[in-house]
Amino acid sequence: MEKPLDNCLEELRRSPLLQLSRTVVLLKAGVRRAFTAEGHDITPEQWGVLHRLQEGQGLSQGYLAQSVSKDKTTMVRILDSLESRGLVERKRDSKDRRSFRIYLTEEGRAVWAKLVPVVARFNGQVFSQVNERDLLAVVQVLDAITDKLGGQECGCQHLE
Repeated sequence: MEKPLDNCLEELRRSPLLQLSRTVVLLKAGVRRAFTAEGHDITPEQWGVLHRLQEGQGLSQGYLAQSVSKDKTTMVRILDSLESRGLVERKRDSKDRRSFRIYLTEEGRAVWAKLVPVVARFNGQVFSQVNERDLLAVVQVLDAITDKLGGQECGCQHLE
């Protein structure tokens, strides 16, 4: 038997889902403004791809999409933009010609290196009023949610 609509709405009001969604939107908008203020025409999604590739080069396009939680169509669009600016390159997989491996170019590494301090400053500003213990607790809770939703399978786990 389904719960009455009023009960479902009350559960939603108490759920962190809507607050997390709103927070993610605000964080992405904030980091985008920080990039723009420093003269970088990079979206948070593009930053995520550059950062993931800095951690490990030569990922398949499909695995890269999974690891940054993007669908294949969105990943193609992000990679097209980054490739047209010379920040990444796609190379055919030598073992599977249907697949591409993605690599940061020298320019891509240079842009990533310029963005790291921007992200660090943004993090410092956003979390300056949060004590270390509370911040660690938030990260642990988010890790637990990610694990529960299968983040380990797609490479989305928190990276220390």
